[in-house]
Amino acid sequence: MTSSPSKSAPRLKMQVSEGIDMLLHLFEKAGQRCYLRKIMTAKSNGQITVHSKEQMLQKFEEADFIDCRVNAYPTQRSDRTIDKQRNIFFSSLSRSTMKVPTPPHRKTSRPSGPIAAPLHKAVNP
Repeated sequence: MTSSPSKSAPRLKMQVSEGIDMLLHLFEKAGQRCYLRKIMTAKSNGQITVHSKEQMLQKFEEADFIDCRVNAYPTQRSDRTIDKQRNIFFSSLSRSTMKVPTPPHRKTSRPSGPIAAPLHKAVNP
């Protein structure tokens, strides 16, 4: 049984595409190459290697955008050279459900550092 696409499907696809763009931007800011990269979806049997944003978006769409994940680091190159990576921290947060008080020693609740602007823009559209 296949589900019929809803009226909001094009909007959802656009939002996911924008989210992928944000992730790719963060990877570039961290000094990483964007591809080859592993992804997973609710319908995949393990990790899938993707070579482009279009391929990533296609796999996410095939999974009806359910439980889509992007590996924080690119796959190892075939020549076995190792890219020097900076650490990346991702977290899935929903401001509407967060009820964690700000610690008194924190002067700001905004992120800081090289990814502050794109991260702030992503969580405060």
